[in-house]
Amino acid sequence: SLCAPGPGGWLGCARPPPHCILHMGAAQGYYRPKLMYYWKRHADQNFRWYIAGSNCAAPKRKRYVHVLRPLLCWFWMRRAGAEQRGWPPQRFDELLEASAELLAPDEAAAVAALLDAPEELPCALPHVPALDALIERLLAEAGSAAAVETAPALPVDWNELCIELVGSLAAESGMPAAAAVYR
Repeated sequence: SLCAPGPGGWLGCARPPPHCILHMGAAQGYYRPKLMYYWKRHADQNFRWYIAGSNCAAPKRKRYVHVLRPLLCWFWMRRAGAEQRGWPPQRFDELLEASAELLAPDEAAAVAALLDAPEELPCALPHVPALDALIERLLAEAGSAAAVETAPALPVDWNELCIELVGSLAAESGMPAAAAVYR
């Protein structure tokens, strides 16, 4: 992980750097149903606007990636279960590998062909019927699955985390700790 400590701590420091504190807090404190809703909504809107729209006879290939990534993240999160607090893989090929059981062999071949031609990603080319059908199927499955999780008590107090972060950065830079005024 990008923010995991190494053998000597965080680059020789006793505490993690500020971006790692925020990253670790976010991994513990996000609300899964809302995140899943936005992933599905993002995929649905991109599909309707840039691929399936009436003026999209030749969508750019990268739009398929822009639709498939949030859909695969949605399914990764659903499969991971309610107790899992991590993030889906960032690299598309790793996310695809982690979601392999979702795809039929012909669908996996269509996605592999998309990834095997990176020079075509910015190009507007005719529709790929196998990718269109895959996206429509995944959107239908995601739409029929109900998010029934309840909002957990967040283990991260964002106000306290930000106040602590500002205070530590101010101390490191020699500035007065203005954060103490807001406590």
